[in-house]
Amino acid sequence: MRNPYGEEEAKKFEWVSEFPEIKETGDLVFFGGCTMPLRQVDTLKSMMKILKASGKEIAMSKDEWCCGSVALRIGDQSSLTDIIKHNIEIFKNMGAKTIFTACAGCYRTWKKDYPELLGEELPFEVKHITEILVEILNNDEIPFKSEESTQTVTWHDPCHLGRHMNLYQIPRDALLRIPGLKLVEMKRNRKNAWCCGAGGGVKSEFPDLALDISKERIREAVNTGAQVLTTSCPFCINNLSDAYNEMNLESPEAISIIDIIDLIASKIDL
Repeated sequence: MRNPYGEEEAKKFEWVSEFPEIKETGDLVFFGGCTMPLRQVDTLKSMMKILKASGKEIAMSKDEWCCGSVALRIGDQSSLTDIIKHNIEIFKNMGAKTIFTACAGCYRTWKKDYPELLGEELPFEVKHITEILVEILNNDEIPFKSEESTQTVTWHDPCHLGRHMNLYQIPRDALLRIPGLKLVEMKRNRKNAWCCGAGGGVKSEFPDLALDISKERIREAVNTGAQVLTTSCPFCINNLSDAYNEMNLESPEAISIIDIIDLIASKIDL
């Protein structure tokens, strides 16, 4: 199971040609996964612009396979074993000391499931993109535009990132470091956050239910008075956006739904 979308594997890496600075080996290696490059590639391009502006040297392999999350959830043990062995070997050969991903599901699979299934620690550290971003922001490694007005944002905790991995504060710390942003919390947040509705195969099997769940979350975001609803999970972004498009909200209830990567990129003075 190279990718669960059944699309040509080469399509996942078409965007890489726009960034010749991406190396084939190195300490810091990006794992693209499947959903981001096949469904939200513009966000990956925004990510690379941020990393380039910060001076980070990034490596990536075009031989990576799917993280294996889908194989794991459906019980395809044979495919999963092959995937894990292949991916770990690829990154070891690249000299990786840290791998990072922009997909919350991939992050959970690499960070939690791989070591549990192998019965041993991985030979490198695994980070989510928000952990990289907060390091960049804390070190003042990127120039921001001058902001004359304040933009109010609220953060949606993805299940894979929050409940599964307890990564609650780091994304918030990143948002708090962005000039001109004011962070407000939804009534249900952190461990009590309302799921977007897309996880666990719900969007595939029960699409109407998935949208209804997302609509409830959007109403909660609107009630904070935020102008922007941001998160860091491609499945959350997709389902929240689909639900929002059905709601036809108008000002003052209108709200932008955007990945934290794109939000930060929009604030950088490039």
